[in-house]
Amino acid sequence: MASGTAGLMVDSGMAATAIQNKNNILAVRSGNVGGAGASVVVTQAGVVSTSVILVNIVSSSNPVQVQTVAPGTGDFTLVFTGDPGANCILNYVVFPNQQ
Repeated sequence: MASGTAGLMVDSGMAATAIQNKNNILAVRSGNVGGAGASVVVTQAGVVSTSVILVNIVSSSNPVQVQTVAPGTGDFTLVFTGDPGANCILNYVVFPNQQ
């Protein structure tokens, strides 16, 4: 937090190690996760059960949407509105720790 005096910073009460930044926010384009039906488990180091995960479909063989995203430990489970088919590529962002 800026003090307003000569650009000095004052203590915000939050440890710098607790702030999410480019070193611990994961932005990923997946390989093909299709061919497993309407539910798929995506392995991703750093995911914990309280992670916040944003997912969008880049391409799929069948038109589907992401219905649910459930983080686990080292992975997350996606449930689609139907079977995405043999080919499905995702973009996702993982915020490992809630703030």
